[in-house]
Amino acid sequence: MHCHFLVITSLLDLGIGVTFQFDIIKPYEEGRTDHYIRYEGPPYWAMETPQDVACVKLTNISKYNMIYKFCSDIKTHLSYIEKHFEGPTYRKKENIEDTIEEARLYKECSKQIDKQNVGITVLNVSAIRKNRIPPCTVKMIIKDISYRRARAYGSYGIHSHKFSAKVSLNWDLFIPFHEILDRKDPLMTVEVLGERTYLVHVAGFLKLITPKSLNRRYKITPALGNPPENEIYEFLMKSNHPRIIPPVEVDVTRQ
Repeated sequence: MHCHFLVITSLLDLGIGVTFQFDIIKPYEEGRTDHYIRYEGPPYWAMETPQDVACVKLTNISKYNMIYKFCSDIKTHLSYIEKHFEGPTYRKKENIEDTIEEARLYKECSKQIDKQNVGITVLNVSAIRKNRIPPCTVKMIIKDISYRRARAYGSYGIHSHKFSAKVSLNWDLFIPFHEILDRKDPLMTVEVLGERTYLVHVAGFLKLITPKSLNRRYKITPALGNPPENEIYEFLMKSNHPRIIPPVEVDVTRQ
């Protein structure tokens, strides 16, 4: 049996208008890069599902999100999901998309960074939090990391890709993970042996975050700026897990 997932997220509460993000998650195959595809466009409408394709809507998903699981004995029959979004109505999401005001502040932040750029510019999280590089915020720099225009190192270095970039974010200050999320409510939460893992969006990309309660640290999978392998797919395949936590019982601000 072959299965793909479609994650639908409304961007209305982020101030981007009546727009949706569509994430297609497929099993990872060595040498291929189409196992995680993102689109953005107007409201989703029902697709005609082929007779030999089973479609199930997952439960215990948070507000503004829907997740569908499509399965078939014939792998090629699942390709219709992507074809639905390949037309001119939907465009592949490759650039940073913000509200007009956020875009203005982001450009101004880039100018401030360029002014002090000498080789690799190191930006300390503590300095950004103290507003010493206005109007830059940690979230703005995380977007650059996510789009591979910056990197991170320090105590959180394992969370960042290793590609060269002119900006590095030095995690010299602990930041609760809920402060880097696109929205405070995870899409889905699974608990295994007392450890919770959250499916979230960070800078528009799906990530898994697992808090480590002993030292207040947390693991981000895949690392910021890295494409996923099979981690998110395997997480979604456990959607029938008995320890799926209902959204009303989840409050990441207490982590």
